[in-house]
Amino acid sequence: MGRRAFIGLVVGGTAGTLLTPIPWKLTDDASIWSQNWPWIPRVPNGDFELKPSLSKLDNSGVGVNVVTVKGRPCAVYGNPEHPLSRGGISSLAVNEAELLYSPSRVQSPLKREGDSLIPISWDDAKALLAEKLKAAGSDVACVSGDDTGSGTDVFSAFVAAAGSKLCFYMPAEQVDAGRAWQRLGGQGMVGYDIENADMVLAIGADIFESWGTHVRNAQAFNKANPMGG
Repeated sequence: MGRRAFIGLVVGGTAGTLLTPIPWKLTDDASIWSQNWPWIPRVPNGDFELKPSLSKLDNSGVGVNVVTVKGRPCAVYGNPEHPLSRGGISSLAVNEAELLYSPSRVQSPLKREGDSLIPISWDDAKALLAEKLKAAGSDVACVSGDDTGSGTDVFSAFVAAAGSKLCFYMPAEQVDAGRAWQRLGGQGMVGYDIENADMVLAIGADIFESWGTHVRNAQAFNKANPMGG
C-alpha cells in the first residue's frame, strides 16, 4: 500500500465514522452511564433548602452551603457570607455530598481478624471498646483528626476521665506552628493577616492549594488583584 492510498484510507474511514450515528450514540450512552454511579446522590422530590455549614474534609476553614431536600444533602456550594472563605470552595469540600453515598464508605464497625476487616454490629463494637478501654486503664490514648470542631475536646475529656493525658492531633502544619508559637511565648494558635499584608513571602508549600487557609488565601489574592485591573 502506498502513502497516498494509506492517507486516503485513514481520511475516508474517519469521515465515514463521523457520518454514522455510532460515535454520537456512544457519547450519549457514556454521558447517561456516568450519571448512574451509585455515589452520585439522587435528588428526591421536594423543596430545596440551603444549610450553612463548615467543611470537615478540608480543614482550612471553608464555609459551605449544603443544598438539602427533605433533610438529605444533595450538593455543596461556597458560602459568600462566611468571613474566612468568602464564597470560595475547594475540590475537597465541593465533593462532600457525593462522598456520603460512596460505595467505598465505611458504614459499620470493623473488627480485624488476621489480615481482614470483618463488619460487626454496634453492640459488639461497644462491648469490645469497653473491654479494651478497661484493659488499657490510664494508658489509653487518642489521636484526633478533628481540628475544626469540638470533637477533640470530647475525646480529651474522655481520655482524662480514664486518668490519661495522651490526647493528640494528627500531625499537621497547624500543630507544629502552634507549638513553635507557644515556645516563643504566644498563646493559642497562630493567625495570619493575609488580607492586610504588604507582602507575602511564600517558601515551600503552595499557599493557594495546600498551605494553611488556602481558600481564604486565594480569595484575598483575587480581591487584591481583580481580573482586568
